[in-house]
Amino acid sequence: MKNFKHKILPVIIGSLLLIGCASTPMKKLTTAEMLVAQPNKYAQFKKAEEAMRGASRDKAIQFYRQAAQEGYAPAQFKLASNYHFGYSGFSEDYGKAYYWYQQASNQGHAKAARRIGYMYDRGQGFKRDAEKAFYWHKLAFQRGNKHSQTDMFRLKSELYKRSK
Repeated sequence: MKNFKHKILPVIIGSLLLIGCASTPMKKLTTAEMLVAQPNKYAQFKKAEEAMRGASRDKAIQFYRQAAQEGYAPAQFKLASNYHFGYSGFSEDYGKAYYWYQQASNQGHAKAARRIGYMYDRGQGFKRDAEKAFYWHKLAFQRGNKHSQTDMFRLKSELYKRSK
């Protein structure tokens, strides 16, 4: 019985921690915390922001890509947005947009999850899929993006009507 307690207790505690983490929105880091946590990635992102303000688009793209490839979620989101909407002289490319949104979302980026839901909802890059759109909007909402709630209700209503 004693060995059983030692084996099951970590499983129970781990499960409780997972349940608690899944329902808690991710903490937004301050600039100082970002710099300490990810100094190179954050520095590349800041260089990109400065280059973009200074109308040096090519340099900005280079810095965004470097930070995104190093795994910096805000840079991945920014790069995805530029591809998605054709901002800042980027060519619209839904495939690249989806890839970079996915990378950012994998790190808990709520807006990236919402944008994936937006792409599925509008059929951008692939066939429109209300179920997948709902999934991504729900994930974004669970991560703290309150704007996804309206889309969730609309999509849930659409799916309910379709099931009848």
